[in-house]
Amino acid sequence: MKNTGKLKNLVSSKSRHLEKQLRGKFNASTNLVYRALMGDQKALKLIGQMGNDGAKISDFAPKV
Repeated sequence: MKNTGKLKNLVSSKSRHLEKQLRGKFNASTNLVYRALMGDQKALKLIGQMGNDGAKISDFAPKV
């Protein structure tokens, strides 16, 4: 098997939709997720705080 060193990009076509959803629903970016995956403590804390805030909001928000 010949190794050309190229990988097929299967993410770009979906990334626009993902970016739109992250911005619209969570006011976050794919860059924030990438930084968290790479071990950036600030990004990890921010995502954790967003989760905590979401849990509190869902507890106190009226059920529709």
